[in-house]
This record gives sequence, C-alpha cells and structure tokens, in this order.
Amino acid sequence: MKLVNRIFPYFYPLLVLGLVLLVLISEKERCVKFLENNAYYDSELLLRKVPPFTYVKNEMESSFPEYYHKSKAHIIATCGADIDFQPLGHPVNLFLNYTHIYSPNCVYHTADTVYKFAEVAFPNPCLSQGKLFAKVEISNTLNKSQTFYLRTFYQNTSYWYNVNNSNYGNKILDNFYGASATVAVTLNAGEKQTVSIPYSIGLDPKNEADDHSQVPARPGNYEFALVVQTDTLQPIMQSTTDWKTVNPFAAIRANRQNNLLGNTAYVNPKHFKFTFLEEKFDGTNDTALGHLYVPFDHTEKKLCDTCTGWFKDIITEDWTKEDFYEGKIAKAPMVKAEYGQRKENVGVSANGFRLLIPGSTKEKKQKTWGEIKMGQTFKYGHVTIRAKLAPMIGKGGTPNGIIHNIWLYQRTADPIDTTNPYNYLRDPVWNSQLYEIDFEVWSSTYDWQAWDNKCNINYAIIDYMRNPNVVLKPGEERGTGKYSINRFPEKSANILGEDLSPEWFSRFHTFEVIWQPEKIRMLIDGKETACFTPEYSSIPDKHMFLWIGSPIYQDGTYFTQSFIPFTETDKETIIDYIKIE
Repeated sequence: MKLVNRIFPYFYPLLVLGLVLLVLISEKERCVKFLENNAYYDSELLLRKVPPFTYVKNEMESSFPEYYHKSKAHIIATCGADIDFQPLGHPVNLFLNYTHIYSPNCVYHTADTVYKFAEVAFPNPCLSQGKLFAKVEISNTLNKSQTFYLRTFYQNTSYWYNVNNSNYGNKILDNFYGASATVAVTLNAGEKQTVSIPYSIGLDPKNEADDHSQVPARPGNYEFALVVQTDTLQPIMQSTTDWKTVNPFAAIRANRQNNLLGNTAYVNPKHFKFTFLEEKFDGTNDTALGHLYVPFDHTEKKLCDTCTGWFKDIITEDWTKEDFYEGKIAKAPMVKAEYGQRKENVGVSANGFRLLIPGSTKEKKQKTWGEIKMGQTFKYGHVTIRAKLAPMIGKGGTPNGIIHNIWLYQRTADPIDTTNPYNYLRDPVWNSQLYEIDFEVWSSTYDWQAWDNKCNINYAIIDYMRNPNVVLKPGEERGTGKYSINRFPEKSANILGEDLSPEWFSRFHTFEVIWQPEKIRMLIDGKETACFTPEYSSIPDKHMFLWIGSPIYQDGTYFTQSFIPFTETDKETIIDYIKIE
C-alpha cells in the first residue's frame, strides 16, 4: 500500500507524458509515411501534395488576410455571376508543391552565359509542354443573356512587399506577379459553363527582359485571384496594361468603391508553392558539368603576391610560425608552380559535388582548386546547402592556405550612380558594383594574419555603399542589439562569426540564406548566425547566382600566400544537397 501511495502522485503526469510521446511518434510516422508515398498528385504538371500540417505554424502574408484561413474561391459576384475558381484545376483545399526539374532534354542557350539554362516557370515549359489551366465554373444568375470577362492573376507572397502596407508605395511593383489573357464567355439566363483559362507562372510576366529566361519564376508561395467583369473598362482587364506600373492585387484592394473586390474570387498562398531547385544528386536534375552547373577554369582573380606564380619550394603541412619567419620555410628557395581554378578539380557523382584542392609532389607542385556556379539565376529565396568543407589547418596547427566561399553573386552589373558620394567603391577588376551575399570562412582577419589552429566565419553583404544613407558608414562598427556589424572593408557590411575548431571541418554542416526584400538571415545548422536589414546595408534586389568554391586566395586573407607551403595531400569540399525555395 505504501508503494502505491508513493507512485500515485506521479501517475497522472506520467500518463500525460506517455500520451504526448504517443502523439509525437504518431505525428512523425504520419509525416514519414506521407513523404514515402508522395508520388506525383498530378503527373502532367509535376505537382505533389504538401503535408496538411505544413502551414499550421508557418502562417504567411497575403493580399487578403481575411481569406487566409479559408479561400474565397466561391463567390456570387455583384455583376450577376456565380463563380467557383480553381487556379490549378484542383480543389483549393489541397496544398500543392511544384519543384522545377532541370532536365538534360531541355533547351539550352548556345552562348556561354550565366543564365544559360532554359526558362524556369510553372508548368515546366520543356517537360510539361503546355500551359496551366485555371478551372472556372460560372453561372449566369440574371434573367438575361450576359457576356462575362474573366482574368486570372497570381502573385508571390513569400518574397514581396505587402500590398496592404501603404508605406511601401511603388515598391510593390517589385513583387513577382502576372496574369492570364482576358477570356470572354457569353451565357444565357441561368446557363452554367466550365471555362479553362490558360496561363503560366513565370516567363517574364512583366516583359522586363529581351530573353525571358533572365526573369525566372520567383521561389515561394503564390496567391491567386479571378476577376469577373461585364466589360473591360478596368485597367487590369485590358491587354495593353503595363504590369511594370500596376500591381493587380493592389488595384483590386484599392478599387473597393467600384466593387472590384466583390467581383473577385481569391485563393490563398497555402494552395501552391514553387520550389526553384532541389538537388539531391539522385539523377532527377541534369548535373552534367557545363549545363546547369558550370565549373570555373582559369578565371581566378590573381592577387599581388600570386600573380607571378612563384611560391616557396617546400611541401609540408607540419610547420610552425617560427618555421615561417626564421626556419625551413624562410630558407626555402622560390619555384614556379601551377596556380588557380581548374575545371578538372570539379567532379560530380551520386555523392554530390567534389571540389578538389590537390596536393603536391616533387614532380608536380601546384596550388589549384575547384569552384562551381549555378548557371540559372534567381531573385530572393531560401537557399539551403549541405556541405563538408575541406580542412584549413595542417598537422602543425597552422593554416594550409585554403579558404571557403559559399555566396550569391549578381548576374549583371548596373550603371554606377556617379552622384553617390561612395561611387569610388568598386570591384578593382571589373570596375563595377556587383552585389554579393557571402559565407566566408577564413584563417585570418582582413588586416591581421593569424598563425593558430582556429578559423572563423564572416557573414557579409557586399553592397559598395549603394545606399549612402545607411547608418553604418565605411570604417565604422555598430551593435544591432544582437550582432556587431562593421564595414571593414568599406565595400561590405560584415558580421564576424564564432571561431571554428579543426574538428568542425570533419562533419557536414547546413548553410542557409533567407533572402527577402527587406531582410537577409543567415543560418548554420539551423541556428541564425547573422541578420542584415536596410538600416545597415543595402539588400540586394537583383538576380543572383549561387557560387561555391574552396580557393587558395582572397583579398586580405593571406598577404603571404606565396610563402605558405604546398600541401602534401589532396583536400576536398563535398556538397551533397542544394535547395532553393
């Protein structure tokens, strides 16, 4: 009896804990089962269902937040039409995802450009070979014949300026949105008809470029609207409307006095998500080098101490600071050696990308490495990369000369604003101001050479002070409340991360960039490590491409790179997963 009395107070807490564990296990099993059975829901459009609990905790913004939890897909319009709207041709209570496939069967540009790959849009212009059809069931509720004009609109709401915020002004024109053509249908009194409206998401919907592949669909979730009218007097119903000057969702909200909203069916952004890329190296995408993924070759930027191609004639990874200044390294002669990026140092297999930094022998001394870029560009998105970076510290506890860059780089240079007092800040090679979003892993700081076994990550936005009004000026350092941010060097806003031990490089790590119009967050292994806002740095708003490399050079990393010994053994960086969503 005493034993029962002792156990009894803990009975209900243990029971509750057990039930919670059962729920968690059941939820995990349900998720695993869903993913295992997640074949295409629509094999023609390459649509898959998203688990129904995906958006429970991740509530998104929308143009009509009053319809976020339940779409207004069925309306009885004030113009006399009874409407049921399915923008993807499927029930709107489904959560659907499209992941773009980069197939070797798709068309490439003949020129070797950074937007070399075929158009990225939904449906896939190459594999689906057709348009998307919005399904509209429409009935004429009046006792007379009527002609109705229908038009479908879409807008990305994951990376946007919210049209409900009047402070954004014309910034909402930077949103990614588009429209179908206007379709006319004539119905007799009481007549019902099903109308299919063709359209695509992407393909440069605002006609911003000569080459539509330069303006791919933006990653993320999309909302949809269907407007029905009995004429085409409204600008958003006209074929001549310039979408560079009109945001249709803002127009619908603003035109309440003409009851445009009363003639609009709406489907919230939970219904559809566009995934720009998911690279698992499982054969789904074309990984042939030179297509989507382009290795660099002999295009490196040589610095003052590596331009000559002469290096200390010594091969060792077991040396000390004393060896460098007074001992075997200091006494070694110089030798001419191969230097730079080499495409043969980039390999791809089912295990991912392999970026090689080959070791040297007496017969072949070299300081070469591999770098790779993604040919297609994008504007905004959540980038996830899983990688194991090559070790940067030798047996002697000193640097081996390798650094690492995982970054986004602007595709095309803009004209430099010569009225900006900081217009002198330019890339010295290209005389340009190309944006960058960077993970940089160093063994030293910008102006100080470290000779120890620690490395660190620098998180950077290279913006060349394009906005002269940011509070962080060149040469300054400020606290943001969570991070210390500096402009050393002047061209970039930098947040210095934690020190990394040599053991850190023996494991795979996840690197993330969440690039939004007004914020950039950077994460490692799921933990936020840096955040940039417009107060301190310009936020890049241009199309950029992914670039990954493990070079043996960089501005300010090693002012003594030519004197660091050749490595004895091969080193490699492995990238086994990439996602842009």
